[in-house]
Amino acid sequence: MKRLVYAFLLMTLFVSCKYKYVRLLDESDFEWLEAYDDGDTILFESNDGMDTMIVARIIHNTPSPIGINCFSSFYANGMFDNQILHKGQKYECEMIFHRILQDSTGLVFHFDERISYDKLSPKDFEIYEKEGVVYDDAFVIDNRYSSVADDSKVVSEYFIWSKSQGLLEYKYLNGEVYTFYKKLPYKK
Repeated sequence: MKRLVYAFLLMTLFVSCKYKYVRLLDESDFEWLEAYDDGDTILFESNDGMDTMIVARIIHNTPSPIGINCFSSFYANGMFDNQILHKGQKYECEMIFHRILQDSTGLVFHFDERISYDKLSPKDFEIYEKEGVVYDDAFVIDNRYSSVADDSKVVSEYFIWSKSQGLLEYKYLNGEVYTFYKKLPYKK
């Protein structure tokens, strides 16, 4: 009987626990996650062929209802966890947006082994122009804003990500430059 009482008290403690802090994404944060929908297919072209990117859009903006996390905090995040298909190879291309504090966010961009520094913010936007179209919300992720692990085999020289449009362009080390060609929305 004692064990049953202790088990009941322990379960009550965990169920009644709440997070120390909860930081959710707000409306302006979701703007970072509007470039693509889950399941979209994006095509990129170069003089040498076509690459295909399959989009996976993931959002974690709801804390777990189970109080098992009562000794931690919940910081919401959203991401594009994309796969680029290039000549029989698969490369990851991700954009992760996460809430750090109530008034602070973090951005991480990732193309295969090239990973941006987590210090990027909208003040690091650059103006990027392609075929007469101007993007004033672009990040050029090259050696200035990214690093590659010493033992990694990097495949990209740079990539360009627009807040509003997503991946615009990337360059492989062999000199091939791929630019956005077409978005094929996922049909449910």
